[in-house]
Amino acid sequence: MSGKPSYNISVPVMRLAIAFSMVLAALAFYLYVSWGKVDSVEQVQNAPLLVQAQKLNQTIELDIQTLQRCLGARYCSTTELDFDVLKNEIDQFKSLASLNKTEFSLVGATEYSQLELAINRFSDSSKTRDDVLALYLSLTNNYLQMDDNYRTMFNNHASDLMREKNEFFIWLFMVVVVLVAIVVFSNLIAILKLKKSSTNERDIDQEFDVLYQELKQLDLQRLEELLNEVSINPKQRQIYSHLKLIFTKLEEQKRNNDLYKQLYALIGYEIRGITNTINGGVQYLVQETNESGVLMAQDITSAANTLSELAENYNRLISQGTESKSKEFSLLNVLSELMLHINAKVQRNESELDCLISDNLPNRVAGQSTSLFWVLFLQLSNAIQLKADKKLFVTIESGAASDIENTRLTINLNFLTTLDVPFAKLNTLHWSDHKQHTATKDDLAKSVLKNYGYYESHWYQSGNQERFQIQLDLKAKSFHTEKTRFDNKRLLLCANSQIRIDVMNKMLVNLGLEITPIRTPNELFSAAKTFGEYDAIMLTDTFEPNKLPSLSKTVKSQLRNHPNTKLLLSVTSTQQAQESHAFVDKIINSPAIPYEFIPNLLAIMEAEASEEQMENSSFLIVEDDRVQQILLKRILSKQEYEAETVGDGADAVQHFMNQRSDIIFMDCIMPGMGGIEATKRIRQFEQESGQNPCTIIGATALTSSNEHQACIEAGMDYVISKPYKNDEIIKVINKYVAVQKLN
Repeated sequence: MSGKPSYNISVPVMRLAIAFSMVLAALAFYLYVSWGKVDSVEQVQNAPLLVQAQKLNQTIELDIQTLQRCLGARYCSTTELDFDVLKNEIDQFKSLASLNKTEFSLVGATEYSQLELAINRFSDSSKTRDDVLALYLSLTNNYLQMDDNYRTMFNNHASDLMREKNEFFIWLFMVVVVLVAIVVFSNLIAILKLKKSSTNERDIDQEFDVLYQELKQLDLQRLEELLNEVSINPKQRQIYSHLKLIFTKLEEQKRNNDLYKQLYALIGYEIRGITNTINGGVQYLVQETNESGVLMAQDITSAANTLSELAENYNRLISQGTESKSKEFSLLNVLSELMLHINAKVQRNESELDCLISDNLPNRVAGQSTSLFWVLFLQLSNAIQLKADKKLFVTIESGAASDIENTRLTINLNFLTTLDVPFAKLNTLHWSDHKQHTATKDDLAKSVLKNYGYYESHWYQSGNQERFQIQLDLKAKSFHTEKTRFDNKRLLLCANSQIRIDVMNKMLVNLGLEITPIRTPNELFSAAKTFGEYDAIMLTDTFEPNKLPSLSKTVKSQLRNHPNTKLLLSVTSTQQAQESHAFVDKIINSPAIPYEFIPNLLAIMEAEASEEQMENSSFLIVEDDRVQQILLKRILSKQEYEAETVGDGADAVQHFMNQRSDIIFMDCIMPGMGGIEATKRIRQFEQESGQNPCTIIGATALTSSNEHQACIEAGMDYVISKPYKNDEIIKVINKYVAVQKLN
């Protein structure tokens, strides 16, 4: 490929000239047609805003004529007047004007509001002759200004169309000039190239034959050798470099395809397990109509939610891929979601799970959250499936990495014969390499997480205890700092598992919470006289699950004289929660994720004052979707809160002006007046009337940051996602009701 080919390029030049000429000719034709279509008079007359303005003026003229006849007669009757038509015309004009602010701005145009006010006053009056005269004067005065507005809009629109027509003509002239220049220039170039062209087909064929023979034996190693040779020319080096890039991408794609195959198998396994739960639950509900049916319905809902979350994660993986650009994400959210799915998997295996997450983990880290989630989920799920008969204790902690800029995350899956073992004992065990699980399968994980740096997984064993460990390096942007304090608060913890007791101590004791452990129900009943000394009593499902409802009911009855002591239940399964929820104050999901669990626990302990305040708070639901409206109202009614409902932003504004609401759930996107506009008007009314601001909670099915930012800028205090979720609704109410009472 070292020779310089000399061949006839007049044909490509001519083709290029023809192509450009055809494109420019098409553009010229388009501009000519567009120029011819611009008819200022016809288009101005047919402009929707001007048509509506003219229609409005005609309606006003008819009403003025009717009022004139009424005033000219001795007896004035207003039965011929139908102001609903005029109001409708004004509303349609204002709606079109709000959509065409460049043609006419309603800012400062008070005549339309004055006209509506005059109509409303007349409708509410006794309709005497003086009232008719006042309405006639108002219609006449405002009509003059509206007619002037119409003429101004007409002239402005006509000027814009004429300017547009002139622009089309200028562009048409320029395109024609360029078209002529290109035709002349391309023909000149073609003539010059024809004179200088020559053929060297034999040399070209020989060089291509050499290249063909080289490509037949080419692989990645051979490409490396060729690129290291200094004798090849720059053209060949560029070709080989591009081929190397293609070979590398093909290898990466092959590895990724292997990963996707494993993901398909894993997801298929998860979906099969979930759908079996759903199908079995449906069949059970068909046959049963007692309380067990309600419990099974909850399991079906939980299974469907898990399936939905898996599908959402999977869709993110497919849409973003493994080559997405790195960005920041919340590691704590990823770990929380990971533990949720691991817990569901352990529950399906009918095993037990507990976890301890360190308090020194990074909060935000650099990278791609979806790929990290799926790699960890794949690795951990495979390990759990291998040891489905063992109890699982998960520990997640961070420490120093070899690179000072990174933090090393360590995830340990401890497969134990029992969870009734001290946590300190696990660290004193002699962990050695596992004899059966020696081969590592980290190639795919390292390929996907190549931007993270270090990644290793390993199996260990100590007697009958086994451990699967994953270590990877993360670039931390910020670390989580727990600011919650439980000073002077006491918790009576009832757990028949030393691991659970140690986990709670490690999470809460350093935050000032005094924990008293109880190992058996008998010990619990013996301490009944001291129940009033504790802020909360937490029962756990480490006791026999079938005894939890009766145990909860007994303890609740003994707390009648201690209203300030909360009874909590920590459970891992929905069925246990459903069987016992009527006898406890709050249900807490296990395993506990510290950054979520700790603030929630403190809120529960201090919830009495807030709940008393919420009883007197008024709620308003603004939602155009009837199903979502019923769902949200049902969530609130289950918490014994009554709420008013409206289906439109304008109705919400009117309702608020007539009857103030403390907390408003505002749908952001609705037909007519949306939630953003309604929020602005409510905030304006509060400011003008000197009222303390209410709490407005936006609700939207969109997840973009721009949508949420627009809601906050409009005056909303918080934005939640639809469909409405019970836990999120109550959490938001607890957060803002105290602020309302302070205001």
